[in-house]
Amino acid sequence: MRIGTLLSTVVVGSVLLGCGSNPPKPIGRPVPVITAAGTQNCPQGTCLVSVTVASCDSGGISVQDIVVNLNGTGGGTSRPIAWVITTPGYVFSTDPNIPALAVKGSGSFFGSANPQGTLLKTTVSVTSPGLSHEYGLNIVRNSDGKQCPQFDPWVIE
Repeated sequence: MRIGTLLSTVVVGSVLLGCGSNPPKPIGRPVPVITAAGTQNCPQGTCLVSVTVASCDSGGISVQDIVVNLNGTGGGTSRPIAWVITTPGYVFSTDPNIPALAVKGSGSFFGSANPQGTLLKTTVSVTSPGLSHEYGLNIVRNSDGKQCPQFDPWVIE
């Protein structure tokens, strides 16, 4: 009887120890190392992100701040984000095979993006404050329809 109790205790303890060492993985990736100068803080309302296109070559697309920090409080708070291309002659992709907003594995965070020429809008759901999400912006040159190389900034909940 005591051996059965001891064996049960060891099995239950092993299971609990195993469960405690493998916590669930959240959506998103660790926050990148950044400087304050490279971060746009958007603590409330719509976060407006300006996108500049110097050329449709590698490295030709930029945003003023590569990281947007929503300073989230969690609880599934909805936050609108809008990207605006400020350079004439470029628009966000409307090709379903090359979406304007490539979500990089965080689709439930980004929701459904809505590209309209130089404007791209979506509403994100802040559930894990401090968690970061990499995404890609796909932009097309109007003059010849050339797809520019994808640009990859970050959003922090």
